[in-house]
Amino acid sequence: MEHQSEILEADEKLVILDAPTSSGKTLAMLVRLLECGGNGIFLYPTNELIIDQANAIKDLLEKMNVSSVVLPTELSIVQDINEDIVIFVATGESLEGNAKTKGEILRKILKIDNNMIMLSNIDVLTIIFKEKYYGRYILPELLYRRWDILAIDEFHMYSGIMLANLLYLTWILRDKFHQIIVSSATHHDGLELLKRMFNHHVIRPTVLTERERDVRQIRHPCELYITEHDFYGGVEDIYGAVMELHREYQEPVLAIVDSVASSEVLADMLEEQGLRVGRVSGFVPKECRIRKGDVVVGTRAIEVGIDFDLNKLVFEAKDAHTFIQRLGRVARYHGEGNARGVAKAFVHPDSMRILKENSTKEIPINELGDVLIKSMHELRTYSSLASSKYGALLFAGLIYHIASLQKGAIREELKKIYQERFKPPFLSDEAIEEMEKFRPLQPLLKRISEGGARGDIMSVRAYIEKYETEMNVDILELARADIGFRNGRVVVKKWRVNERLKCCPCKMHKRKITYVDVEMMRDWSVRGELMKIVSEMLDGKLAYLTPRRPDWRFSYIYCPNHKRYLVLGLDALIQCHVEEEGSG
Repeated sequence: MEHQSEILEADEKLVILDAPTSSGKTLAMLVRLLECGGNGIFLYPTNELIIDQANAIKDLLEKMNVSSVVLPTELSIVQDINEDIVIFVATGESLEGNAKTKGEILRKILKIDNNMIMLSNIDVLTIIFKEKYYGRYILPELLYRRWDILAIDEFHMYSGIMLANLLYLTWILRDKFHQIIVSSATHHDGLELLKRMFNHHVIRPTVLTERERDVRQIRHPCELYITEHDFYGGVEDIYGAVMELHREYQEPVLAIVDSVASSEVLADMLEEQGLRVGRVSGFVPKECRIRKGDVVVGTRAIEVGIDFDLNKLVFEAKDAHTFIQRLGRVARYHGEGNARGVAKAFVHPDSMRILKENSTKEIPINELGDVLIKSMHELRTYSSLASSKYGALLFAGLIYHIASLQKGAIREELKKIYQERFKPPFLSDEAIEEMEKFRPLQPLLKRISEGGARGDIMSVRAYIEKYETEMNVDILELARADIGFRNGRVVVKKWRVNERLKCCPCKMHKRKITYVDVEMMRDWSVRGELMKIVSEMLDGKLAYLTPRRPDWRFSYIYCPNHKRYLVLGLDALIQCHVEEEGSG
C-alpha cells in the first residue's frame, strides 16, 4: 500500500505513521526494520497486544521466507539458534517462571548474537534503565546490542507519567537507533513534544470505506447505535445490549468496558445466563485469558491492535480516541450470513447531545473521527508535565541511578548529566532551576526513582478464587472486591463495581508535596487485616491533598472528614502541576 512504500523512503530520524486501524502498520514497520538491518525494539502499551503482535510478526516473516523463533519458551531454552530472527517477548508475564529471576532470562536472551526484534513495554524498559531487576547490569546488555529501529505503537495510549517517561527514554536512547517510528490511528498533543526533539516525516494514508479499483478494503459497513450512559451506575445497560445482540443475531459478541472490576462483574452476569464467556483483563491470569466464546469481555487490553473476527460489538467510551479505537475492533472482516457489522456504543449524556447535532444518518469512517472529536470529552494527556518542574523531578528520578554511580554530590552530578548528556530540548533550564528548590531534594528523588513507568507500584499478591491462582492486585482495587484471608494471604472471592477506598477520620499534614506516613493516617475503612497491608504499602509514598476530584485514571483516596482527595504516588506530581498551572 502507498503508506507502506512511503515509510521505506523516509530518511528522517522520526517517522510518524498516522494510519487507521487494520491498515497494515505492523507490516510497514517490519519491512522498514528488515531493510535497516533486522534489529529493533517495538514498544506496545499492553501485554495482550505484545502477544498478538509476536504471532503476527512471525506469520509475516514466514511469508517473506525469513525464519524466526519466539522467546522465551516455557523451558527457557536459549542455546544455538538457527533461525534468522529472534522475536523476544519481554514482559513481566513472559519472564516469570523462565529462570531464577526475570533479570537472568533478560540477560541470557539479550546476549544472543542473532538479529532480534524485542517486543516490550515502557514498564520493562524503565525497569531495565533504572537497573531494578534483581542482579542488575541488564542495561549494558541492552545498550551493547546493535539496534536499528525503535517502533512505538498505539502512541495515543500514553499519557501523564507514562507519556513523560516514554519521551525521556526516547531522547536518552536516541543515538542507539537509526530511526524512530511512531504509529497510531488517533494521535494526541504529546506528539508535538516528539516533533520538537527530532526532524520528522508524517505519513497519512487514505482510508477506503468502499471498494475502489484494485485496492484492499480495510473497513466494511457497520450499523452504529449510540446511547447515553451513566458511567458510575453499573454495567446493566452494557449487559442488556450484549444479550440483545446475541439473541437477535446468534453470533459472538465483543464487549469492551473501562473498569477491570466491571469486566469481571459483566462476565459473571453473562455466565449466569448460560453463555460461554471469554475474559481478557488485568484481573484474569494470562493462562486463563480466552478470546473466544458466545461473548468476549475485555478492557483497554483489547481495544488496540487486536484482531477479532467478530461483527457484533458493545462498548463504552468516555472520549473520542477510545471510541475510534474500540469501534475499530468490528467490521474488519466479511463474515457469512449477517456480514454487516453492528456496534452499540455508550457515551456520556453531554456527548450524546452534541453527537445528535453533528452526525448524519450515514457517514464515512474517515469523517466519523472528526465528528467524534468535535462532540466528545477529550481525555487529558498532561503532556505539559514533561516540560515542567515536576517533569524535571520525574526526569531526575529516572536518571537518579546513573547519577548515584558518579562521584561527588548528587545535585552536581544531576546538573552535569542534564546539561551535557540527557536534557531533552523541551525541558527548560528554568524548570530545572525550579526543581532544584525542592527540599530535601535527594530523599524526594530517591522516592521518585522507586516508581514505575506508569506511576507507583502499589500491589499485593492475592489469591483469586475463580481462577485458583495468585496474581498481583493494586491495593486500591481491593476495595472493589469481597475479600478474605487464608493462611495470612489476601483472597479475592468476587468483584464488585464503582467503589473506592476511603480514608476514615485522621490527621494529615497539609503541605505542597508530602509523604504518606502510617502515623499520619491510622484508620482505614477496609476490612480486617487488609488495613495493615494497605497502610504498609502506602507508607513513604508521595501524596497531595486536594479539594478537586482527580482524574479517574489517577490513584487516589477520598477523605470524608477533610472533604478532600488524597492523590497518591507519582500521580501527585501531575495533580500539583495541573493546579499550579490553573489548567484543570
